[in-house]
Amino acid sequence: MSLFQIMHNYNQLMVYLIWPFKKRFKMDNFPTSVNAAEHFAECKQLFVFTVLVFIVCLLLYFVFKKRRKKALLSLDKSAALILLLLPIVVFPFAVTNFDSFFVIFHHILFNNNDWLFDPNTDPIINVLTEGFFASCFAVAGIIYELYFAEKLLRR
Repeated sequence: MSLFQIMHNYNQLMVYLIWPFKKRFKMDNFPTSVNAAEHFAECKQLFVFTVLVFIVCLLLYFVFKKRRKKALLSLDKSAALILLLLPIVVFPFAVTNFDSFFVIFHHILFNNNDWLFDPNTDPIINVLTEGFFASCFAVAGIIYELYFAEKLLRR
């Protein structure tokens, strides 16, 4: 399969996960089992919830900024420091044993084992590998750390 086809299918997956009005999940070049489709539906709920929380927070930010009032949620230095250090406690475990971290993460967020894909019935798992998810966690962690470091240093 070409890189273009893989990216096309990945984009189909991401549109399904992020777009709340997209109800039907299908990738052109990757068959999907019932369990995998159910897992992606559960992931979609998490993605849509996250996007909604982001939109609400963004709206609140602009409302309070327009009124030139103090932020709705103001972090003092100690709170920003705690939020900055919290992931650093998890980081060594996640880096040294990402597989266990990934399993625990799934047990916290999902109440079934639909996330355990069989490469024979769900070949997308050959593209969305553990390394892919480790990279996603790393990027999210870096963004999180930079955000709270900026909050801490700005004060």
